[in-house]
Amino acid sequence: SYAEFVHHFTDKIGINKVDTLIGHSNGGAIAIKAISIAELEPKKLVLLASSGIRSTYKGRKKALRIAAKTAKLPTKLMPKNVQAKLKKKAYAAVGSDLFVAEHLQKTFKEVVGEDLLTSSAKITSDTLLLYGSDDTATLPAYGSMFAEKIANSKLHVIEGAGHFLHQTHAEQVESYIKEFIS
Repeated sequence: SYAEFVHHFTDKIGINKVDTLIGHSNGGAIAIKAISIAELEPKKLVLLASSGIRSTYKGRKKALRIAAKTAKLPTKLMPKNVQAKLKKKAYAAVGSDLFVAEHLQKTFKEVVGEDLLTSSAKITSDTLLLYGSDDTATLPAYGSMFAEKIANSKLHVIEGAGHFLHQTHAEQVESYIKEFIS
């Protein structure tokens, strides 16, 4: 749905051809999806700490799901408002954004559940992959995995950078992008 939205938006504002598309984190995942389903066809693609690889967490997800269901059992007898407060605290404790926009929970679960590694193999655009060596949200290994799947890609891992490498290492990111698009 996000990929289709971006396509409709670019149509609405009269952008029919995209020269260079840049996506950070989930924006990168949306770009991968949009390109793989032919909603967008940029000449070049820049992925900054792109997410979209979900298959590496299967065991962890299963363990968390079992732990969450087990933890819910004792709360079943509590009033609903107390259950909701406990759930909110638990999600906050594990760093989840699920309660920031509660009305988007279903969408959020679908987005973070979709693995885009196979879809990335459909990308034919020249692609620049930039990841931070210290990124714990989208691991540098994801960049390597995408680089293996995307035929015309080049990966750079920026030493000491975290997830927001375009902010903390702006000059290096800018340099790589300028060289790539020239």
